[in-house]
Amino acid sequence: MGTVDTQCFEFISRGDESPKDSDYCLILGEDAMEPFFRCGDMVYITRSILPEEFQPGVFMYEGKVICRQWCEDYSGTLHLLCPERKNAALNITIPRSERGKCLCLGSVITRRPLPPPDYCT
Repeated sequence: MGTVDTQCFEFISRGDESPKDSDYCLILGEDAMEPFFRCGDMVYITRSILPEEFQPGVFMYEGKVICRQWCEDYSGTLHLLCPERKNAALNITIPRSERGKCLCLGSVITRRPLPPPDYCT
């Protein structure tokens, strides 16, 4: 599959403080998910559940592992979104024809569902 850019995350071992339904955790290396998660925050991931639309997930695309909210439009285009408009330049749009190049690595465990980005409603 090639090399993976680890600039945006760091894999760490699951510890005793980890939620019991988590499979692994990541330390984020970017602020793309502000205000919910910031650079340096640890997020817990479950592989068994794909994130619901507009919920955060961890994705591998073009050799990078990223954390984003996601949605799919009417044409099958996948959108990996940042929650705040100020970070919208970090959004990723993947045409339906390239969806096979994006792999969902799991769903981020949150205390409650995240709202869709305000610029998407």
